[in-house]
Amino acid sequence: MTILGLILTQYQLAQLHQDFSLPSLAWQPPPTIASYLPKTARLQAVEDELVERDIALQLLRDSLVKAQDRMKVKADKRRNERQFVEGGLLYLKL
Repeated sequence: MTILGLILTQYQLAQLHQDFSLPSLAWQPPPTIASYLPKTARLQAVEDELVERDIALQLLRDSLVKAQDRMKVKADKRRNERQFVEGGLLYLKL
């Protein structure tokens, strides 16, 4: 198979995957969990559980933000600015 044929085949597979990908429902943001308003529960046990849940959710959010920041820093370290000349040759890997 020629290089052009291989590139076209990969392009066709990408288009096929895009056409039959998951429905748009998969790309919606996750549902939000409402924060608990203190002193609104009738039972103290429920109050304690909801307060603990909010604390745990906040810790998870903070950890997620830290992890995302670390991932961005690592990804940015590998990136470099490239300039291309019109008419120049380059290797395109799909």
